[in-house]
Amino acid sequence: MSTLSSSVLRTWDGNSQSYDAAVHAFIAMQLIGVGGLTIITLTAAFSRSVKRLSTWYSFCASWIISGISYSLLTLAGQQTGPEPAHTLCVAQAALIYAVPPLTASTTLALVIHMLMNFRFILSETAFQTSAITLTVLLVTPYSIWLVIFVGVVAFEAENPGTVRRAPKGTYCDSTMEAWSKIASISVVSISAVIVVIQTWLAFRLYRNQQTITSGSHWRTTVIRVMVFSFLGVLALAVAVAYAITSQHDQAFDLLLASLPVLAVLIFGTQMDLVRVWAFWRYYTLVPVQSNKSLLSMRSYASVPTQEGL
Repeated sequence: MSTLSSSVLRTWDGNSQSYDAAVHAFIAMQLIGVGGLTIITLTAAFSRSVKRLSTWYSFCASWIISGISYSLLTLAGQQTGPEPAHTLCVAQAALIYAVPPLTASTTLALVIHMLMNFRFILSETAFQTSAITLTVLLVTPYSIWLVIFVGVVAFEAENPGTVRRAPKGTYCDSTMEAWSKIASISVVSISAVIVVIQTWLAFRLYRNQQTITSGSHWRTTVIRVMVFSFLGVLALAVAVAYAITSQHDQAFDLLLASLPVLAVLIFGTQMDLVRVWAFWRYYTLVPVQSNKSLLSMRSYASVPTQEGL
């Protein structure tokens, strides 16, 4: 009997250590995403040589919000130990169901804006995003986020017993599976549209490569778009898995946490940002070229730029 008890205790202790390691890795990747994207966003915002689409800033902000949402227990010092404060747990549960549709929506807004920008590059004509279009692209994702957040908070206020820290200890969630289904279906739908648009965008880049060759960054742009397309497929797969089952292991959570890190690697390695950070190496101006990057429409010459780039 004592041998069996010792075996059970060793198994439990091993599982506990495995869960702790997974939680630490999950939170670490979320915070790396938050820190990296914050640095990238602030660099782009305050550097005169870096120009970005307004939807790009919205995209980065959404992933920063996502990382903070998943790390809320750690930031509040209640990741482990007794059950976290009920109000904190409700807030995090509402946030984790609201942020996947938010990040998916801001990604969709970004690729739509990229596609519109691509048309401008090919036509060599002045491009101006209409105020209505830009407002829709910027406001809609956060409207979806707010509706889901308020809905979950209202539900949990009426059903306080349904919110808890997940058994794996990663974050607070709700025992009401409908919320994960709603979030997953939203992400599946949005991700499917993202994949279609990015496939069309990649096809147009390929078809017009002779036109874009005059831009020194077109090859890099193609690579980033293709990697970004992979992220869209990955997000779609994650959302489908989330919709099919309510049981998620550590691998699922770590896959989820890898997305903001990948966003940092993809968007934080563009040369205009690197030049700002390594200013002691790039202190001379590069000769003016027709630089037609989808995400960075800039030149060292004084040229008109469209709003939001």
